[in-house]
Amino acid sequence: MYQPTDNTEKGCILTILAFLTFSAFIYSAYSTYLNCGFFPTNNPTTRGIIIKSSIEKSEFERRGYSLEVIYQYFVDNKEYKSSTICCGSSANEFTKDILSKYPVGTYVTVYYRENSHNLSIIEPGIGRAQAIMLFTFGFMFLSILIYISYHARKN
Repeated sequence: MYQPTDNTEKGCILTILAFLTFSAFIYSAYSTYLNCGFFPTNNPTTRGIIIKSSIEKSEFERRGYSLEVIYQYFVDNKEYKSSTICCGSSANEFTKDILSKYPVGTYVTVYYRENSHNLSIIEPGIGRAQAIMLFTFGFMFLSILIYISYHARKN
């Protein structure tokens, strides 16, 4: 018959602490991306128009340039402007694709939050870089849990 030991209990406590720490990290670091990345496509939509689409010199970006795409849309006869295309994608990742896809004057479908019309996106879904990051962190976390559980039972 299996009898829990002090090491098993310590392993369980460490596992719970690791889970809570990981959850807090994901929530704080990626809450914006997750909130935006899982932006449901069944949210209300409206028609918008691209009013600015350019690459601008930036001192903050690694390569010295930043992408700026601004679109305008109306909900309940109120005007809104946003620059959120899709969450979590860096400008360097797909700048040329975005500029050719969204030139000034292009009409777009804008997905917006029903209770917060100023929160919108034109390409729902999580960015490739964030999907890879979340998978990597998830894999690392699972590996740590297995390691802790294995060593807790071994001792």
